[in-house]
Amino acid sequence: MIATLGSDEKICVEESIRMTGFRIRGAARGLNHAAVDGSGSAQRPGRWEPLLLFCGLLAASIHVLAVYALKGWLFAPLDARLYQAAALAFNYFEFGAIRRGLGGSIAYLLSADMMVASAAFHLLSAVTVALTIMWLYARLQAPPVRRAAFVIVIAAVMLRWGTDAGRTDMLVCTAIGLAAIAVVRGRLAWAVAALGVGLMVHETSFIFGLPLVASLLMRGDTWRRIEQRERLAALLVFGCALVAYVGSGWLAHADDATIARDVTAKFPPSKYVDWAIYFALSGTRSLGTNLCQNRNDPSYWTHPTGGLILVVLTTLALSWRLRDDWKAAAMAALPGFAFLSVITNDHSRWAMFALFNLWLWFVASPPSGGRPTFASAWPIVGAALLLLPLTNAQLGRAATPIYSPSPVLERIAEKVLRVPRTPNVEDALLICDPDWRDVLRRPAGAQRNGS
Repeated sequence: MIATLGSDEKICVEESIRMTGFRIRGAARGLNHAAVDGSGSAQRPGRWEPLLLFCGLLAASIHVLAVYALKGWLFAPLDARLYQAAALAFNYFEFGAIRRGLGGSIAYLLSADMMVASAAFHLLSAVTVALTIMWLYARLQAPPVRRAAFVIVIAAVMLRWGTDAGRTDMLVCTAIGLAAIAVVRGRLAWAVAALGVGLMVHETSFIFGLPLVASLLMRGDTWRRIEQRERLAALLVFGCALVAYVGSGWLAHADDATIARDVTAKFPPSKYVDWAIYFALSGTRSLGTNLCQNRNDPSYWTHPTGGLILVVLTTLALSWRLRDDWKAAAMAALPGFAFLSVITNDHSRWAMFALFNLWLWFVASPPSGGRPTFASAWPIVGAALLLLPLTNAQLGRAATPIYSPSPVLERIAEKVLRVPRTPNVEDALLICDPDWRDVLRRPAGAQRNGS
């Protein structure tokens, strides 16, 4: 057919065929890159896959509450939930401008009964963070096996959150997830605003959110694509958030004695309620208690070590090119984890924040080509699957699960290395602050709220 065309037409057709061939060969090379690990070509999830992920994550995050409901204990004042419920009792409506008051204010609007409110707050937080995860996952372009690794990793995190019903962590992670979405879309001011709202719930919003935003801005030309006006707006929002957080201590609010009395009255007598009030009201005094406990803990090193192992496994499971990714991934996960592991002892919480940050960074930073780290899918799946038992709060039978990012690894350390168990909160308070109950009896006006 080409022979019947004129010379100019022949040249055009031959050029089209040649360029089409280049495109086909280029596409084939791209598919080969995506399939090097045997996981198939890169593609977005199907229509129902994100919805199924949402339902699965929601079930994972409320599985303990579901067990309580089946046993008729959903709103019972159980020891395992009283601390978290008491921490949610601090709110703006009853006590004025107190720090960390936004989470409790949401709970206050949900129910006057704090056990009902904490369960509803946990469910609401699970829904918001699962929706954020679903939105990001629906836009993930990756081969099926790599998408499976993303699902397994985030399922492990949500399962661990599900054992600590009533914490503010999932709500804070919603703010961090929204900040990641805003950065990807070039809306830096909205990203900082999301973290600013999260700061009113807990300081972890800034401690983990700011390093994540910084690492995302360093990816490729993300920072250069943000307009100068957007950068200035983000700086302004950041300043306003700090002023609101710091300035809340000087705004009108109830005195500590009133807060302690009113929070105590919401619950049956319990040491867990007393601990929540102490750590909320004592300010730098409780910080000194945490530092003292870490210094006197003979097995302290096992907690951050277990968390670091989880971080490494997560990075191996999610990274496409480890040699290029590890520095930015470390920046997203490790500053907050290292800082809080030194000054506080809720190591399992900080580890889950670090894993969530890694998940956000990798889901928002798709590979742009090149040879993947692993030539086989098995290391990817294996690293992800290991997280399920290692993060499980029941398998290791940890005496205080909140201290143990990986109860299984710490149990092994106890058996093999003869590492003693970490003292519990009661023992630590007796050693580090034997007069801690003074905070509960402090006279009105003796100290400004430091929650």
